Amino acid sequence: MRQILLLAAGLVLAGLATACSTRPGVAWPPAGKVKGTPVLFAPVDMGPLATIHPTGSDTWCEDLAVRLSMFCRSADGFAGRALPGSADPAWNAGLPPATKGAEVVVLTRVTALEDTSSPSAGRRYTVSIEMRALDPQGREVWRRVMRGDAEGVDLAKPPGPAGRLECRAGWAAATNACSGLTEWLNVRATMGPAAMAATAPAAPVAPAAPPLPAGEVELALDSVPANADVLVDGQLRGTTPCTLRLSATAAVTVRLERAGSQPWERRLTPAAGMRLAPALAPLAAGPATAAPAP
Repeated sequence: MRQILLLAAGLVLAGLATACSTRPGVAWPPAGKVKGTPVLFAPVDMGPLATIHPTGSDTWCEDLAVRLSMFCRSADGFAGRALPGSADPAWNAGLPPATKGAEVVVLTRVTALEDTSSPSAGRRYTVSIEMRALDPQGREVWRRVMRGDAEGVDLAKPPGPAGRLECRAGWAAATNACSGLTEWLNVRATMGPAAMAATAPAAPVAPAAPPLPAGEVELALDSVPANADVLVDGQLRGTTPCTLRLSATAAVTVRLERAGSQPWERRLTPAAGMRLAPALAPLAAGPATAAPAP
């Protein structure tokens, strides 16, 4: 029965992927009049899934655009396949001219792939995805980090090559993030962009950060869930989310610890622009204690 349900889920995803590739109007710029808020998706940065699903950058971009149009009453999704990838540093310089006409630009990044298999759950993968929305001035107006799981057996269906569990987990995370974006867009349409901006707390003006010393880089760290202790070579350096300045010439051991979650640890050499946002697996429940015999 479980395999039948998994197969049915795969067929649903296959139908959605087929719709993404054939539905007219997904390409940017739109050929006709747009009825709702034009939302433009940049190519997805596949991160650790890039070698598994090399075409996902474009196909998932289209899938998300179609999904938004299907489930959001206030917006129309479009896929900007010619735009820079969602992790391209070009976005730090502002929106490219090709985004003109879009009210919201969405950047989507796969940030972590974890093998969360266990004797109780069986074979399973967990993927974390960060989705950001930018306004026409290039300012971030919404952000969400979501994760998705896939377990069981691989299916020869989309959303990835041979329906691998890693790709299915990634698409689950992407659709969860897109659902959050849909809710935000619906509220935005009801209140209006100006009203939403007025209700948002004013961000303090931060002083300009001092330049990095030669040989140092910034490592951005987050986790799902957040508020995990960050230890570098055994020394507590903060809690997620945070940004650390580290030497780019020496490998370090980064460890995340959080109550109720399994520790996460990696040995790495920091590099410019490096970002990590792993999903912390929950601690397995301990064995039940038998009641004493009367």
